[in-house]
Amino acid sequence: MYNESHIPPLNMVLFDFALDHLTRIHRVLRMPQGHCLVVGVGGSGKASLIRLAAYTAECGVYEIMLARGYNEATFREDLKVRLQVTTTPTTTTTTATETATTGLVS
Repeated sequence: MYNESHIPPLNMVLFDFALDHLTRIHRVLRMPQGHCLVVGVGGSGKASLIRLAAYTAECGVYEIMLARGYNEATFREDLKVRLQVTTTPTTTTTTATETATTGLVS
């Protein structure tokens, strides 16, 4: 069902370890004001699990694309615009390679 409504489709194999993480992320997303930090090596499927968990939890996914000059004020403005547009629960994601400063993470 996910692949029918999303581009690009997710082509993944869900082994036991991935299903454990998927259910954990899903559980956190279903909690009121739930949030989590997913950490792992690049290419391990973190973003795919987050997108799939958000879909099953009926949340939207908003990916922040960081660029040169992106700072806390820009981050707050992006969130403000995104929260005004949608009334559905939304998951915000970014990657460590896109994190320009440690101040944005903390």
